[in-house]
Amino acid sequence: MKKQLLRVKQLASENLGRAEKTDDLTDQLQQLEKRVESVKHACQTTIKKLQSCLLSASSELDKMKNDIKTEVLARVVKGKTQKAEPQRRKKKLPQFSLSTSLMDASSTLDDEKGSSTLRKMLEQCGCCQEALAANLVAFEMNVEQEIIAPMASIVEDEIKPILHARKSLGKTRLDMDSYKSRWTSAVKASSAGNAVAASKVDQKKDKYEDSIADFHQAQDALTVEMLQFCSHELRHAALFKKLLELQAEYHKESLRLLDTVLPT
Repeated sequence: MKKQLLRVKQLASENLGRAEKTDDLTDQLQQLEKRVESVKHACQTTIKKLQSCLLSASSELDKMKNDIKTEVLARVVKGKTQKAEPQRRKKKLPQFSLSTSLMDASSTLDDEKGSSTLRKMLEQCGCCQEALAANLVAFEMNVEQEIIAPMASIVEDEIKPILHARKSLGKTRLDMDSYKSRWTSAVKASSAGNAVAASKVDQKKDKYEDSIADFHQAQDALTVEMLQFCSHELRHAALFKKLLELQAEYHKESLRLLDTVLPT
């Protein structure tokens, strides 16, 4: 509690320009922090834009807006998208609506001689549209599971330890500057002949030196977290390659479905 009060006082003094402020980050840490922030921004932006592309989950995504911590995304991160209902999602797609309309229209073309050519065409086209809708649902569920979920994990899990270490560094820096201020004040008072202050100079110096060690330890901990995160760059980059692969597979399967129907 006392440390928290000292931090508040130190922060207030710094904001008012009455106290010296030590830089939290070295040049290396500043560069690493910018890199981490860039990866975080890239993942968050990609998640939001990908979510807006998922037609079969549009009604759920309307609730998500700019917040990636909603119930829907939490379900994705936990790997529960495999339990989603493909049939329910398929019904939300315009291809499925088109399929239903074509099948309904075909049923009105019966005649005494049997099914007409147009009816057969409407039926096959309707079946093809439903198959295309099912293929799109499968693709979107794969995107949720293999792209959105890992990216959300980067933001929610991998960056959290960095933010925690950054917060700890800020606290130790405030403590260090506070102890430094109290020590220098005691030195000045001692030089002016204050006996009480003189008796506490060594004690305040020891606390200041301990706080310096804590500060450097917090800096080292943050450096380790950031370097470890940046070392996973290839794994992070692979997610974007995987997205292209899923898209390629989706389009190939759609083309295969069309090529199957067209000859008939």
